[in-house]
Amino acid sequence: MKQLLQHPRERTPQAVTLPDPVPQPGCVLIRTRASLISSGTERASVQMARASLMEKARRRPDLVRQVLHKARTEGLVPTWQKARHRLDQPLVPGYSCAGTVVGLGEGVSGFRIGDRVAAAGQNLASHAELTNVPVNLVCRLPESVGFDEGAFVAVGAIALHGVRTGSPLIGETVAVVGLGLLGQLTARILSAQGCRVIGIDPSDSRRRAAESNVHLMTAAPENAIHVVQQATGGLGADAVIVCAASRSENILAEAAALARDRACITVVGAVPVVAPREVFYRKELQLRVSRSYGPGRYDAAYEQRGVDYPESYVRWTENRNMQAFLQLIADKRVDTSSLITHRFKIEESDSAYGTIESEEQALAVVFEYPPESEPLPVVKRLASGKRGEGRDIIGVGFWGAGAFAGSVLAPLLASRSDVRLVGVASRTPVAADQAMRQHRFAYATCTPERLLEDHDINLLVIATPHHLHAAQAMAALKAGKSVFLEKPMATEPGDLRELAAMMAECGPRLQVGFNRRFSPAATSLDAAFADVRDPKTLVYRVAAGPAPESGWMSDPASGGRIKGEICHFIDTAQYLIGSWPCAVRAEQLGKRDSDGVLITLRFTDGSTATIIYVTDHNRRTPKESLEIFGGGVSAAIDDYRRWIVHKGGRTIERKTRQDKGHRAQFDALIARLRTEDAVDGDPLAAICATDVTFAVHESLRTGATVEVSPWL
Repeated sequence: MKQLLQHPRERTPQAVTLPDPVPQPGCVLIRTRASLISSGTERASVQMARASLMEKARRRPDLVRQVLHKARTEGLVPTWQKARHRLDQPLVPGYSCAGTVVGLGEGVSGFRIGDRVAAAGQNLASHAELTNVPVNLVCRLPESVGFDEGAFVAVGAIALHGVRTGSPLIGETVAVVGLGLLGQLTARILSAQGCRVIGIDPSDSRRRAAESNVHLMTAAPENAIHVVQQATGGLGADAVIVCAASRSENILAEAAALARDRACITVVGAVPVVAPREVFYRKELQLRVSRSYGPGRYDAAYEQRGVDYPESYVRWTENRNMQAFLQLIADKRVDTSSLITHRFKIEESDSAYGTIESEEQALAVVFEYPPESEPLPVVKRLASGKRGEGRDIIGVGFWGAGAFAGSVLAPLLASRSDVRLVGVASRTPVAADQAMRQHRFAYATCTPERLLEDHDINLLVIATPHHLHAAQAMAALKAGKSVFLEKPMATEPGDLRELAAMMAECGPRLQVGFNRRFSPAATSLDAAFADVRDPKTLVYRVAAGPAPESGWMSDPASGGRIKGEICHFIDTAQYLIGSWPCAVRAEQLGKRDSDGVLITLRFTDGSTATIIYVTDHNRRTPKESLEIFGGGVSAAIDDYRRWIVHKGGRTIERKTRQDKGHRAQFDALIARLRTEDAVDGDPLAAICATDVTFAVHESLRTGATVEVSPWL
């Protein structure tokens, strides 16, 4: 399929050939017939994508602070690798489209193949011939609404939610500041509900577009106060809706000057929310900020997992706003066709984006797509994949191409002379294609079955969302592949038992990504305690920080932080102690909603380990520190940069750049595969560490100590 991507070094988005996507769980697969360029939004996004590093840093100081914090806690080199990986990712333009349903993912109901639909969502309803969109961001097109009209659905829902947020009443006078596409739609919706509208914009062409299609008055900014005062008999506007995009901090002061006493000012556009207190206080103005399409926006449960809000409690959700806007078009109360100033094919992206940058009169620019295209399940590199054939060459496939796979795992394997990267599969065509280009895989696909059937792949690296790991690892083992499985092994006890049974049946062909046990620091401490037979005491402190608002850490479906990260520290503890955990007790740390946790492990040899996982620490705190004592020996690891051992009358201290064992784990894995077609990494220990995470959850739930049966 064809899709537009904005690469960092390209002037405008370009149409590239990507593998066809397949229906994803909870998603509707749509063959796009029309997609909308929102000129203001996409112009800003394209300019940001091609900005220099310094310019990006100036515009997003919050991200700069995150990078500096990561460099302090994790080291400069890994931070730069991850930042470089992020910076090299292309922008996916577009967020509003319409087309026909060609596939339904697992769990989707309410749609059928062939339905005409409209869809919204950044990185979802993009400029592409085929796109997967979660079900709550898709709605049916009324029979009388064409694809090009339906392509306005996202911008229309934003405008409609802005009007709802401002709550203007029939007969009230509303000033709309900014008559770009968003302002034009806002003015039409207000007019449809019986408001008197005054549109304000410096552009003559935009004011003419508003005047010719809506019964409203318009004004240039310098005349706006006079026009509003004249139209309202000196009272001022009952409401002001700001739809402009501007960096000026004077926008709200200008909006306040238009408003009557006790009016409401609603911010819909991208402007600084800087309200001058004097005028807001004197007029007793209300200030409201409208959040995109409406309730559900930025809620992963609603947008990604399809959990709807009850109508009796939340009448106008994101999706219901989309439906209401399309109905306004169907009822001929809002006209969108007259806003389309240009139409292009997807291959004409240079002309399309050149138009929105150079032509003032460009409002809505629409891409049109053919009703069908040739299937393309696999995209291959023009040149063959890296390195040649040979008995000692390990063919590797990647199932999953997310940030960690792309910034850490794939570069380590790509740098090896005894590895050939064969194929990469991802849920999203963009991620698969980008991984193929960056790391020189031979091909990219969205169909993982292709990897399972590929006889050139000896080792399959699984780095997909956590809750999929167990099932995918079992499929790979069944297909005869050796497997490197990123942690965790499983997020449910039943899945772990099934995977453990298959591992026993298939032999030692699976290694889990518990890399810390391979680090120089951990292996040195393990050697220091090799002759200690007394029980040991271990304390592992992790300064994890608060979980981000989105991503696997905040997603219960992915297992959360205990199953997804604390499993690392459990595995390291049992590796250094050299015994099996037999009992677990856990309690929450910090505030009620904190995900900090204190875990105490008892081992069969009498040892104990305490894992202190804190999230409310000072940001300058190093992430990980470990101390272990026993048999007259004591040792410590400081963030995997420094370790020290006190044994007998000697003290051994080592310092290095941070090394958490990622490279060493692949050294061991590849060496083992080349000699015995098996893997290293103690699979029983990996199973046990995963099982302990379930016991931690149970102890948190019950407040009791939970017994653990060793996996022997």
